Amino acid sequence: MNTDTELRWGYTLADLQRVARSAAATTRAMAGDYDDRYAEAFGAAAERLYEAEHWIPEHKLFQAAQDSLWTENRKTLSYRGAAYRNDEGWGESGTGPNFVTYWTDVTRVTPSPENHIVDRLALAQILPTLTERQREVIGALAAFDDHALARAALGDLSCYATHLANARRRFLSYWHEGEVPSRPWGTDRRGANASRLVTVMRKRKGSRKAANDA
Repeated sequence: MNTDTELRWGYTLADLQRVARSAAATTRAMAGDYDDRYAEAFGAAAERLYEAEHWIPEHKLFQAAQDSLWTENRKTLSYRGAAYRNDEGWGESGTGPNFVTYWTDVTRVTPSPENHIVDRLALAQILPTLTERQREVIGALAAFDDHALARAALGDLSCYATHLANARRRFLSYWHEGEVPSRPWGTDRRGANASRLVTVMRKRKGSRKAANDA
């Protein structure tokens, strides 16, 4: 796609790339690879642009990208064992319940195979408990690693997102074996190619518009 091609409300792909680069470079709280920060920022800015019903200033796109980066940063810190308290902010390393789970494994000279074995066994045991449609949706997503492509492979299933969400909730309920199940978290954007993301979003928007005009 030509970076000068207009996407929506006068913005071009180059504009989104510039916003994403700026957000990824200035949101210092999010550690990790710059390419990951850029992809997260680009996806958030693109979603904000295509959700808008009218023109919005560029700083709104930047804010959406930055907010998404901060959200992912909080989730990453929590996953790695840093506790967050609304009145105190982030605590010291080791204060969160996930500290031992995360760091005990990654700091070993030879990581334990236990987690991978448990994951594979759990998948084999829980997958048959899902409905046939839920298994189809999960299988398509695993095969294509792209929501748009998975949905298209299933014949543009209208309830794709609903079936996927229900499958995740059911999986977690069995995973926790009667305990209060955790909630699905994370921003599930798949596919690292930013221009491909914009293309998919444009097609979705065009399809909805065509359906409304019909």
